Amino acid sequence: MSLARDQQRAFEQIINWRTHSDEPEAVLTGAAGTGKTFLLKALADHWDEDKTVRLCAPTGKAADRIREVTKHWASTIHSLLYAEFDEDAEGELEWGKVQSPVPENGLLICDEASMIGSSLHEDVMEALAHGAKVLWVGDPYQLSPVKDTWGVDFKDPLATLTEIHRQAWNSDIIRYATALRFADYAQASLQGTGEVIHRKGVTEQTAAQWLADHRKAGNSAPLIAWTNATRHDVNKRVRALRGFRGPIPLKGERVVITQNNHLHQVYNGETYEVDRCTQINPNLLRIQLCGKEDKEGTGIGWTDGLEPKLLLPSMFGADTAEQRRQLKLFGVEQVPRALFRDWRNQQENGGNIHQYARLFRRRILAADWGECLTAHKAQGSQFDHVGLVIDSKTRWWIKNNTDGEARRWLYTAATRAAKQLTLFHTIA
Repeated sequence: MSLARDQQRAFEQIINWRTHSDEPEAVLTGAAGTGKTFLLKALADHWDEDKTVRLCAPTGKAADRIREVTKHWASTIHSLLYAEFDEDAEGELEWGKVQSPVPENGLLICDEASMIGSSLHEDVMEALAHGAKVLWVGDPYQLSPVKDTWGVDFKDPLATLTEIHRQAWNSDIIRYATALRFADYAQASLQGTGEVIHRKGVTEQTAAQWLADHRKAGNSAPLIAWTNATRHDVNKRVRALRGFRGPIPLKGERVVITQNNHLHQVYNGETYEVDRCTQINPNLLRIQLCGKEDKEGTGIGWTDGLEPKLLLPSMFGADTAEQRRQLKLFGVEQVPRALFRDWRNQQENGGNIHQYARLFRRRILAADWGECLTAHKAQGSQFDHVGLVIDSKTRWWIKNNTDGEARRWLYTAATRAAKQLTLFHTIA
């Protein structure tokens, strides 16, 4: 298949930028259905013999998709940017400084750039080797990074894809997403031909049953909710429907990573199925996760043989404020005191909270139940089937929001679906 006119124009602009421009970074933008990934493949094919060109994405799931679509290798941006662990003067593992993600005069092509926050963008640009460049590829209509601003300047792109291609227009999901971009809620609410399904007047139990049925059929379909309260409730319902009981995740359950962990090479928003899990004490689990949706039946490779651990918010009691406080985890004052006491008692010469905080930050995985996600956590992934839970609070927000954030949320969530999108308009 040849490039469309706007794709060909963007292709030539990017080639010219890399060859002749002194600008170290450039941006390619385009909404869903405009063929960004197809153009990315064309660029990767063009530079196939150039070993200084590397493809990446912010999450492992997004990198998997690049590899699947382009047939070229892609990594997470973190694995290219951050150095391996070394031992410090005290013999403790220490995360190395940032390193250039590409060699001198190389090119980094980063997809899903709407997920790149300001601090990560700064690390990339400061670490670039002499003459190296970065092409950011992203959708400016998606959500910005949570608790951060966009590091990439989408307001002044080198090239923009605007044409929705014929194959994409055949998709009700793309038409739905396009209607959202132009705030055409009347068009977006149309039933469609089966790719976009509106189920009105249902309960959250209906949505949970939909997901449980997909899991039984072996599908990886997620539910997406706006509020954490709804997400927590739906996750409880799905667990019950799937026959899972108790406070710890069991084999076959899905969890979502909630903090980047460079040591274990898992990153915020990635979802995994549990292979096995045992409880060490009331606050700590030892867990083995199936790798990459367990497509090859292999586990994740853990650095230096360290066993990964999982910390769930529900293990800190039911108080939401306390859960939020404990989930911040990575400040010295927020290390769970019970865990610190257990660790200090095992040390020959005691140990202080500062030493423990460093150890804690590196070796603990922060995660939560992962059947129902927020749109931010689902961002960068794509699934054949996706369900959206539109409860009364979400409907009110969509109706009354004035800064466009509600449309961004709907658009981001809807475009996670490749084949079918089901919206559950619940009565509560």
